[in-house]
Amino acid sequence: MSRLLPAGGLVLSQSDARVLYQVASIGKLRTHYRMGDTSVYALLTEITRCAYTAADADGGNPPRQSAASEERDLWTVRQLATATGRSPRTVRLDCERGALPATKSGPQWVIQREEAETYVTAYR
Repeated sequence: MSRLLPAGGLVLSQSDARVLYQVASIGKLRTHYRMGDTSVYALLTEITRCAYTAADADGGNPPRQSAASEERDLWTVRQLATATGRSPRTVRLDCERGALPATKSGPQWVIQREEAETYVTAYR
């Protein structure tokens, strides 16, 4: 859970940082600012680091046991739709628009575990 600090600062949890990383395309922004504004690049790097560190910043709660469905390396549109409560069509449209990074394997979209976990966190 994110917290707003008195002086206008913001503390992001790891899951919120991952959602921000994906939705705002932080990876692409970092590439864009790598040779330009170093203060912006440093901020984007910190968000990336926060999103992918092992420990969460929201109090150090012990990690919960993963469900079997969350341990798979590749997810299908139907599996993500079930996990998020969204329709398969909505998930498929997110893949097509690029809002959900995925690759096409034949007629089916395939989503990497890291991207699927971020998507589930955002829409659960």
